[in-house]
Amino acid sequence: MPNRNPVSRRKALKEVALGLGTAANFPILKGQASAEGHHHPAAVPPVSDPHAAKTPVFFNPPQYATVTELASWIIPTDETPGAREAKVNEYIDMIVSQAPSSLKKLYRDGLEWLDTTSHSRHGKIFVELSKEQQ
Repeated sequence: MPNRNPVSRRKALKEVALGLGTAANFPILKGQASAEGHHHPAAVPPVSDPHAAKTPVFFNPPQYATVTELASWIIPTDETPGAREAKVNEYIDMIVSQAPSSLKKLYRDGLEWLDTTSHSRHGKIFVELSKEQQ
């Protein structure tokens, strides 16, 4: 039977993000505990400028630029904010930095393959290609 109400990728991602955002607000998940008025706030570093570009933790600058570009292909900016505005690249960098070494190697190898393939086909690394070439 055909699906009469297909869910778009954007809607599915929004709903997943909403669910994660909601879950992240539960005190137990935020590392906060309270008992009889005793409160232990989670350690959160101060943010000097929320709009400043974050220095990558795991990726080198060219890899970070590629991750940023790839995320914007998956969740483009259109009438709603996309991956760039949501800073998905920062999230990916943080998650991969805490991942097992096998996953880190997979990301590095994949990004290297993408740049090598882009260079062999078009003479430039992925982020330097036109949208059509990418």
